[in-house]
Amino acid sequence: MATIQNLTTTHAGSYAGRYILSAFRSLDDLNHLTVRENVPFKETVKRLVDTVTFQPRKCDFDPTGTVTITERTLTLEWFEVARIICKTEFLTDWEYSQMGAGKDQLAPDLLDALISNMSAAIAQEMGRVIWTGVNANTGEFDGFKTLMLADSTVVDSLSQTSLTSSNIVQEIQDMLDTFGASAKGPAILSAQEKPKIYMNPYTFLLYQNAQMTLGNGTFFHIGGAVPPRYGQFDIAVCPGMPNNTMIFAQPSNLWFGTNVTSDMNNIRVVDTSETLNDDNVRFKAHFCGAVQYGFGDEICLYGT
Repeated sequence: MATIQNLTTTHAGSYAGRYILSAFRSLDDLNHLTVRENVPFKETVKRLVDTVTFQPRKCDFDPTGTVTITERTLTLEWFEVARIICKTEFLTDWEYSQMGAGKDQLAPDLLDALISNMSAAIAQEMGRVIWTGVNANTGEFDGFKTLMLADSTVVDSLSQTSLTSSNIVQEIQDMLDTFGASAKGPAILSAQEKPKIYMNPYTFLLYQNAQMTLGNGTFFHIGGAVPPRYGQFDIAVCPGMPNNTMIFAQPSNLWFGTNVTSDMNNIRVVDTSETLNDDNVRFKAHFCGAVQYGFGDEICLYGT
């Protein structure tokens, strides 16, 4: 399927020399996950659970307890994004004056803008798939929320509602209370690696508004902004997460696998006029990714 190229203009003067790019979310989600690079295709992670039981002291060696070893598999999915731009679309446009080498090359500003927008769009879509992707959909793998909803071992928060500035603080506390009362809750809450509360920027804005109402910070002329923290737990603001969703987990338990993360920023550009005798410029990026977690019972999900 060819790239749909919409070119509209109301030109009435010289070219301003810059483009206003469409806004995209960044891939800040990876800053709060365990990134496993150089995964060849599949990576199997062993999980070890040691159940300890005490017994009276004896002279003889009498082993007790249970050591259980299971595994989870991180399987990469390969994707690509391809675009083709016809240079002739710009020959009758004001951009023509900026085209180089005999007026048959895309202007550098346009080329940079196309590459920047394509990179940002890839990051935004990857961020969404990381959390809510469904493998049955073309161009997606199962995201964290999809995997967790299908896993009965994941702790579901007892309270589930649409989040607002009025209820966000109570809903976070209800999620922590639910998890704290679970079998693994006390161990995770007291672990050396503290869990994080994962939410998207809008949910965090609701939290900031709630804290300002309580007098705990401000965006305005005095004081500091409300920090991404709830008590002893950091808040991980992940742009790809959906609204009305929160996850409470240790970063080491949430994995993003890929081959090389820089692949998502590596866009190859080929002008095919010399090889195919046409007037097209092709853009292509290929990359891979997948997510997985280790222990479902060490995660609490808000937002079913």
